[in-house]
Amino acid sequence: MAPPPGRADVSGFRRPDGVAAHLEEDRAFLARVPEGPILVLDAVGGIIWEEALAGDRAGLADRVAERTGAESAEIRDLVEAFVRDLVNRGLLAERG
Repeated sequence: MAPPPGRADVSGFRRPDGVAAHLEEDRAFLARVPEGPILVLDAVGGIIWEEALAGDRAGLADRVAERTGAESAEIRDLVEAFVRDLVNRGLLAERG
């Protein structure tokens, strides 16, 4: 559903308080500080985390597909499951 006129779409994700992150190309190093542990998201995992923070939720699979050369319809369920796991681990939080 589109946001009402004059309001930006704020659906998506943010980095939660207490989560440290370091990005290198398509790799993300994440940790809940100070307890840890450090989680390394290589390749597509790093892309998903970065794109989850970069834009709206509805276009996430499309953005990941564009960066990886995959078909968004083929990866949509996998991307959504991966993001749910990151939210459950406290490494992403829903915005809005």
